[in-house]
Amino acid sequence: MNGTSDNPSQVSKKQRKKNERKRLKSLRIVERAQALKVEQLKLEQDQSQDKPPPPPAKTGGRGKAARARAVRQGEEDVGTREGHRAAGAGPLASSSSEFAEVTETIEGAENDARWKGIGERERGKVVMDVHGSMISLEEQERQASVPVDPLHLSFAGRGLRELVLGGGREGLHTLTLTSNELSELPELPDTLLHLDISRNWFRRVPPNLPKQLATLVASHNLIRNSGVGALPQSLSTLDLRFNMNLNKLTYLKALQVRLPNTAILLTVTIPPPPDLYVGASSADRDPSLLRSQLEPWSTSALRRRIVSDFHGPFLCESKTTRNDVMVELLRLYEKEGAERTVLKSAGVPLAPDLLHRAREVLEKWSDGFENANEERTSVNAQHYMILTSPRLYQIGSRKAAKATAKVTKYRCIWDVAMEILGSADGAFAGEVSAIAITHNFKGSPHIDKQNTGPFYAVSLGDFEEGTGGVSVECSARVVGMVETKNRLGKVDGRYPHWVSHYEGERWSLVFYRTDGGREEVGPAIFAL
Repeated sequence: MNGTSDNPSQVSKKQRKKNERKRLKSLRIVERAQALKVEQLKLEQDQSQDKPPPPPAKTGGRGKAARARAVRQGEEDVGTREGHRAAGAGPLASSSSEFAEVTETIEGAENDARWKGIGERERGKVVMDVHGSMISLEEQERQASVPVDPLHLSFAGRGLRELVLGGGREGLHTLTLTSNELSELPELPDTLLHLDISRNWFRRVPPNLPKQLATLVASHNLIRNSGVGALPQSLSTLDLRFNMNLNKLTYLKALQVRLPNTAILLTVTIPPPPDLYVGASSADRDPSLLRSQLEPWSTSALRRRIVSDFHGPFLCESKTTRNDVMVELLRLYEKEGAERTVLKSAGVPLAPDLLHRAREVLEKWSDGFENANEERTSVNAQHYMILTSPRLYQIGSRKAAKATAKVTKYRCIWDVAMEILGSADGAFAGEVSAIAITHNFKGSPHIDKQNTGPFYAVSLGDFEEGTGGVSVECSARVVGMVETKNRLGKVDGRYPHWVSHYEGERWSLVFYRTDGGREEVGPAIFAL
């Protein structure tokens, strides 16, 4: 015998049992999916209670990519970026009048410290292009000048979104189009040798370039690797620097193979150059060091700070590295020889019963949580978990089901957390995108780039009062220290922030929003 049965009735019986198991499994899957849908709808309903209508969309203050996208989608009035506003430097005078007192206090402390440090109360003038990027006075003058050579045509700094060359351009050898809002070009003269389309909205290198083109300057655009199509072999120089999504070493090497006789300029940040940052991530940086607190800022923000806040030199981005800029900025800080001013702020006190319940569920969570910190390894935390609101995803989608299942699993944390937030700001409770749950979060200076507005945070544990709060940069010389122990503090995480030193056990709940309209950046703290 071979161990099998030739009895048809026996085989049929086995098959029927197998089919029945499959059917029951399918039913359980369907029932589970339906239960998750019901749970998601319930969560959305709970979260939407007392939710105010969304604010009207703002046209000003949007970044270059967002403004370009809006124009492609048919918007006409997308605002301008001529005013210099904050990332790393700049007055807060445009902030909401609701927090005018806080803003004035921060500005007053900054101005006093600047006067004491360099004898100036006003910030230095920062020259900006139409996209809000800093340029030198020499570059501004060059853009405004009219070429003497009749075969050199310049439309620099005109705010153009469409280029019409017209006739009579025979023999044209140089065309300068820098600092506009162009994303396409008309047919260009075959005689063209030099083309400058820097500081525009191009998402790809223009196709059908003249075959004898020698120089193409396409820096400071929105070009991706997929947007670099056919290129003339005649090119002697190709400048693709400062295109944010064209930043990998592999891209540069591929271009060098395609154009072996061309000098190719490309800003490589992946992998990061050895001197780009100190520490691979915020988790590796000592938060007590000034450099660690400054590292989250972009290089362009650090350049602006040198000029605006310290009246220092303009460091040309094509001739200096990030490390050069950081070293110069630290030298200017050291020259003043003073610690940054600290402004203390306290969050809203929370009800003892809420705090007791929160502490209880958080201790239970960290004791039984097996994944430690796998969800945000760039920060230093013993345990870290994110609960995302299912409302962010389409009902019935895999992401919605996954988010709902996770919230359901940790419903005890979600419920007490939302009760805490609702007790202080019911409107924000209806808008929150996610909650970060942490255990023993240490230091880790960082910026929350995806946040669309301020966040709320509460911390609990056996650490001392006045420690373990959230420190946040308010301006170049001013740091806010927000007390969050048993309190709900409000902070704008789009400024560098970190957890202040503490000893002992610490748990925290952080409520933030990553969807909806982006709020204007105002003060980093909201109460004094």
